Amino acid sequence: MKTRKPDPKRPQAPAIRPWMWYAAPLASLAVLFWVYGPTMHTPFLFDDVGQQFALSSASDPLAKWIGPVRPVLMFSYWVNTRISLEDTSSFHVFNVLIHALAGVFIFLVIRRLLEWAGAEERSRALWAAFGALLFLLHPFQAESVAYISGRSDALCGMFGCASFAAFLYRRSSAISWAGVLPVVLLFGAAVLTKEQAVVLPVLFVLTDLWWNPDSPLRAVRANWKLYAVLALGAAGAVALFWNLIAGFGTGGSAGFSMKDLTWYQYLFTEFRAVFAYVFNFLLPVNLSVDWDFPLSHTILEHGAIFGLAALLALAAAAWSNLRSAL
Repeated sequence: MKTRKPDPKRPQAPAIRPWMWYAAPLASLAVLFWVYGPTMHTPFLFDDVGQQFALSSASDPLAKWIGPVRPVLMFSYWVNTRISLEDTSSFHVFNVLIHALAGVFIFLVIRRLLEWAGAEERSRALWAAFGALLFLLHPFQAESVAYISGRSDALCGMFGCASFAAFLYRRSSAISWAGVLPVVLLFGAAVLTKEQAVVLPVLFVLTDLWWNPDSPLRAVRANWKLYAVLALGAAGAVALFWNLIAGFGTGGSAGFSMKDLTWYQYLFTEFRAVFAYVFNFLLPVNLSVDWDFPLSHTILEHGAIFGLAALLALAAAAWSNLRSAL
């Protein structure tokens, strides 16, 4: 990976003392439990009441829990039911711990990217800690942590960040077969928690392209081992779970064959929806448990085309900024 050289004239950040590496995570975890303390004994709410962990079938053996739909997520819920079938405390504790682990991987990801960007060594940990704390304590994360059914997002995000961290911290620019293993296993765990993680390989490719502007295709080819395994896995998964992906017999929860909504109408609506979530992250006001977006049945309806244009403009601006900065 190409990195920039640190500027010797830049003011240096204060040194990180060794004890801080232990005290900071423990203090962050304590703050996180304090923030979410009021939810620790919250009963099952909303979609929770229809989930298996809230039904009489919660006492079923593990074999009755695990199926083709989100088996890693269901296993985590099954563990909670083994702790208690009535007390929800363990569900909420698990959610906070999952969120905390995701924060650790966010810290590692930011620190590595700052290293590649040529940031001064002692400032990397401080900025990475700031980013991790922003992620951990931002109110936009409250639903995935405080809401038991929101664990699908938190757990998927945790495994996804772990897979990306494993990709970034490989021992050489060209990933080895040993390096492929943790990346693929963690990616698989993320996908088997929630299907949205299928986009993670795109992030790997974009990372190779972004941080190797002089020879982007060569960087992608250098990691052919990883991309070959991911491609084979994707082909196998499509063949095995095509009915689920297409929505046959499942109500189309994956975005295909949904009642009164085609996949491209879903996509057109997402062109607009993404900006609402970005706005809420930057300015956490008017938060909602579940947004109700009017559907864009065509690319012109409700300004979907402007959302697409904005996304393309942001991508072009980011790429232009990278090229001019290097």
